[in-house]
Amino acid sequence: MKLFSVFLALLASLYATNTRAELSLDSEGDFLGSEDTRFSQGNVLDVGLRGTKRLALTFDDGPTPTTRLVLDVLRKHGIKAVFFINGKNTAGRQSTMNQIFEEGHLLANHTERHGNLRSTSDPVSAIAATHQKIKNYVRSDEVFLFRAPFGAWKSSHAAKLNAIPSLAQYVGPVFWDVGGAISRSGVQYGAADWACWSKGYSVSACTQGYVNESLQKKGGIVLFHDVNAKTAQMLDRYITTMKANGYSFVRLDTLPKIRALQ
Repeated sequence: MKLFSVFLALLASLYATNTRAELSLDSEGDFLGSEDTRFSQGNVLDVGLRGTKRLALTFDDGPTPTTRLVLDVLRKHGIKAVFFINGKNTAGRQSTMNQIFEEGHLLANHTERHGNLRSTSDPVSAIAATHQKIKNYVRSDEVFLFRAPFGAWKSSHAAKLNAIPSLAQYVGPVFWDVGGAISRSGVQYGAADWACWSKGYSVSACTQGYVNESLQKKGGIVLFHDVNAKTAQMLDRYITTMKANGYSFVRLDTLPKIRALQ
C-alpha cells in the first residue's frame, strides 16, 4: 500500500509537469482539478509545441491602434492568432474587435485592467468583466482562453472561478514559451517586445532575440503585445525568418492539448 501511494504521488508529479502547473492528490488518492475543472490550479505550460517547429502567436494588452497594424501583418502571411485583451481597452474600439473576429482570430481574456492576480483573493470581477465583452465573439466550436497578467496566479483562484458556470468554460491561465524576457548569453538569446522598446533596442535586435529563442526551443507559444507599432514591424520580420527556417504557425486554441482541458 505504501509503494502504491508513492506511485500515485509520482504520477501526480508527472501530470503536473506535462499538463498543468499544479495538481495534487486528495486523501483518497484522487487527482484534484484534473478532470472536472477548466481553470487550472497553475499556469498551463505544455501545449505540445516545443520540438515540433510549430508556433502559436499570441498578443496581449489590446486592443489599441497598433492592433490593426498587427492584423495587417497576420493577413499578409495568412496566419491566425489569439488576442488576449484587457476589457478596459475595448471602449471605442468595437470595429477593431469586429475585425479580429471577422479575420479568423480568437479574442481571449486578459482581465479588465491588467492587475496582478497573485495579490488578490477575488479574481472573479476582473475576469468576468472582460468575459462580458468577448463572449459574443467566441464561436460555439471555439475555446474560451485566459492568460493571467504577468503570468501571476494563485491555485486557490481555480475553484472560485470554476464555481461560476459562465467562467468555468475557460481554459487557462495559458503561459508562453517565447517572448517573456530579454536574456543574453554571449549573443542575445531571448527578447520581450515591451522590454525591447522600453530599453531602446532596435527592431532588428528584438527580432533576433525572438528568432534565437524560437529556434532553441524548436516551437512554442510566442508572446507579443499589440501596443507599440514597432511590434508590428518586428512581427513581419519574425514570421518571414521563421518560415524560411521551416516553421509553421497554428492557432493556439486548435491544439489537442488545449481542447483536452475543456
